[in-house]
Amino acid sequence: MLKSLHITNFQSHGKTELSFHEGTNVIIGQSDCGKTAVIRALRWIIWGRPTGDSIRSTWGGQTSVDLATEGATVIRTKDKTDTYVLAPANGKDVTFKAIGTSVPAEISSVFNINEINLQYQLDSPFLLSSTPGEVASHFNRVAHLEKIDQGTSNVNSAIRALEQDIKYKTAEIEQQEEQLKQFEHLERFEAEVEVLEQIEQQLRGMKSLLDTLQLLYYDYCECSKQIDEYSDLLSGEKLVNNLLDLYKQKVQKVEEYEGLRSLLDNYFLISDDIEVAQEQVKDEITVNALLNLTGKLKMANEGQKALRKLLLDVNYNDILLNKKVAEIASLEAKWKEAMPAGSVCPTCNQIIKR
Repeated sequence: MLKSLHITNFQSHGKTELSFHEGTNVIIGQSDCGKTAVIRALRWIIWGRPTGDSIRSTWGGQTSVDLATEGATVIRTKDKTDTYVLAPANGKDVTFKAIGTSVPAEISSVFNINEINLQYQLDSPFLLSSTPGEVASHFNRVAHLEKIDQGTSNVNSAIRALEQDIKYKTAEIEQQEEQLKQFEHLERFEAEVEVLEQIEQQLRGMKSLLDTLQLLYYDYCECSKQIDEYSDLLSGEKLVNNLLDLYKQKVQKVEEYEGLRSLLDNYFLISDDIEVAQEQVKDEITVNALLNLTGKLKMANEGQKALRKLLLDVNYNDILLNKKVAEIASLEAKWKEAMPAGSVCPTCNQIIKR
């Protein structure tokens, strides 16, 4: 429901305020006092007509029309720009600019007014001067009877279309039944089709097996390539084994050397004892003591010879070991170059870590 209207600089109105009451409101007054301009101001804010600057007062200034309803107030102003402001009773103001010739939907929804709610001074009474057909057409629009008529027409059209479709489908079924009679002999082919399906299933199984074999062959080729690439490294396995054997021999010789070293120390101790004994007894040495000392001296000499031979073997093994260590270092450099950290060892399938 409309509550009030404020008009500023609109045609003949400098500043006019009107209050509306519930029900029908009638504006009366002398001729040329601005009654039509009030209706024109309502139309201008509700429907955006008339357009242009003809509605503005000749004395200038900003033209505005404020129309208040129970839920909100709408203000339309026209100066350099044309603007709507929607001010809800409980809410934030919303401004619409550059609206052109149309009214924003938010503004129209506030008023909910159509053409029959406003009449000019010379307009004929509503529906009284209309023909029976125009009256019936208006109430049909109000009751939406045209939609019922349109719906009935659509239903009848759909029924006719379905009847035509049923007739066409019936004829098509009869034609297909005639065609099916030509293929009655196909039933005996069912057994043969089942056999063919079994053969096809076997072929799919064989194809799957063939695909698996092809993948295995591809893996085999890849492994062969990797073996060929690392064949030089694999040839060094014999040298590594020989080096390990030499290392074991070295450990054994070192143990023998330690034993002989201990024997040699005992020999020197015995020699010292012999010298001391010779000083003490000199002319009193018995034949048995001399023989005993001679035996010990002989054993010491044999141990010394064995120790010298062992020292020669140890020196030879050290030379051979250094040579093998150099070969291993060379092979290890090749190995690190061919198998960087993170790659998979071709012999043990383990990830190589540095």
